[in-house]
Amino acid sequence: MQFQSFVSFKFVALFTSALFLGVGCGNGTEGPPPADPLTFSLATYNVQNLFDSENDAAHQDDLPSETKVAQKLTLLGKAIRLLDADVLALQEVENLSILQRLNQEELGNLGYDEIRLIEGNDVRGIDVAILSRLPIKSLISHRHDTFPGVDDPGTNYGFSRDCLEVYLDLSADRSAVLLVNHLRASSVNNPEEGEPRRQAQAQYVGQLAKQILDYDSSTRLAIIGDLNDTPDSRALKLIRGENPQLADLLSQYGVGEHHTTRWTDAKQFDYILASATLEAERVEDSIHAEHDDVYSDASDHFPVIAKFTVR
Repeated sequence: MQFQSFVSFKFVALFTSALFLGVGCGNGTEGPPPADPLTFSLATYNVQNLFDSENDAAHQDDLPSETKVAQKLTLLGKAIRLLDADVLALQEVENLSILQRLNQEELGNLGYDEIRLIEGNDVRGIDVAILSRLPIKSLISHRHDTFPGVDDPGTNYGFSRDCLEVYLDLSADRSAVLLVNHLRASSVNNPEEGEPRRQAQAQYVGQLAKQILDYDSSTRLAIIGDLNDTPDSRALKLIRGENPQLADLLSQYGVGEHHTTRWTDAKQFDYILASATLEAERVEDSIHAEHDDVYSDASDHFPVIAKFTVR
């Protein structure tokens, strides 16, 4: 599966080069002039159980009343409006229909023309998704990938939801790649299963990022989402182990408190891990975990947001 991912990335990279660099135009010019700087904001938000009120026979989904669904959408609408991110990675969304409904009923004038969700592997049906004002050139799902454990390489694992590989068009010949994740949480009932699975997922996400950066080290890449572990954890070290250039923006540069959960033992579980090129384009003092009550009214997580200026 790793080979498949690399081939997909290589195809996208070559296609993008031909499309944006004007390969084979034959007009004797050196291409268009440099594009103007572009500043955009990138955020992640675990929205905690965004379910619709219909039973999904294929999953053990929650069944909130229609009144509860409407209340949830209203609260999330207020939170996402305040966040006002250009590109927003989401976790714990049941399906594309409820995401489209959120956009239509609560976010109608925010310009999220790009809405993506692919059904993943979660038994409850919660998925990763993305809302974007910037064009999405292509999307690769890794929901069917399998990979070995870290300490038990004889055991194969997969993603609990998905790892969504998203190619953003930043204009002209500029692009970015996002790996949107919601890794396995610790299991109260079966801790021996939760930790090895999350660590295997983390190691594989790091390998996907390494393939992309090995092909082109200047790629603007971010691993983004709810990684369900702390900055000093083994899981985070496995992601970054072969990618020392990946910067944990919130832990390294974040302004204010860094916790992203509102539990009693509040911790940082949500991340934007940026490649060297993307980190260099970070707008100073722009990375925050947003702790306004509007976010905690809608979810048990706080969003993380950062801004970048691409030149």
